[in-house]
Amino acid sequence: MAHKNSTGYWEHQGTYSVVLTDNADTSRLPEGILLQKRTISVENGRIKQTMGGIQFYVNEQPFCWSYSFIKEIRNSNGKLIWQNRDYE
Repeated sequence: MAHKNSTGYWEHQGTYSVVLTDNADTSRLPEGILLQKRTISVENGRIKQTMGGIQFYVNEQPFCWSYSFIKEIRNSNGKLIWQNRDYE
């Protein structure tokens, strides 16, 4: 069964990881983020979908990318939270 993204605005609280595209800028990530190749991991964070992208937080410090730079987002158990339809 294929993953279906939530519709409307949604939020996630807790640990998550984000797989980024090769051209996503990672030069100014806040403290508390582990970057391995093109995947970031956040232990104490939350996520909130906004109008133009997805707003990420680490220790309540915000950072973001537009949808086009995000391939997928997973929770601490590896379950998909959100997947870019261009990378299914």
